[in-house]
Amino acid sequence: MNLPKFFAVAAILITLAAFGSLSYVYSQEKTQRIACIHNQEVMREAMIHYQTQHAGNPPGRIWALWPYYNEAPEDFGTCPYDHDLLYVIDRETGMAVCPNPDHRIP
Repeated sequence: MNLPKFFAVAAILITLAAFGSLSYVYSQEKTQRIACIHNQEVMREAMIHYQTQHAGNPPGRIWALWPYYNEAPEDFGTCPYDHDLLYVIDRETGMAVCPNPDHRIP
């Protein structure tokens, strides 16, 4: 194999590797976003159960929803993308939301 063919093959392999890694990063972000939205949906169901038993009032803290889960996740109340982001209760809607604007339920 001569040198120009080697460089051509190397360039093609590097390009394929770059596209593969970008695709992986994109799919990871999308997976984490979907997991976060799912967590918010489950928290909304728990919030509805809480409000049903407390005259329609939302809880003061997100941790009050813990007993309303069948199997609460280990990272309860946090975004799966960034475990330092705690879900908050939106006072206008009374629902739990993620502080990350990309993870809001449409």
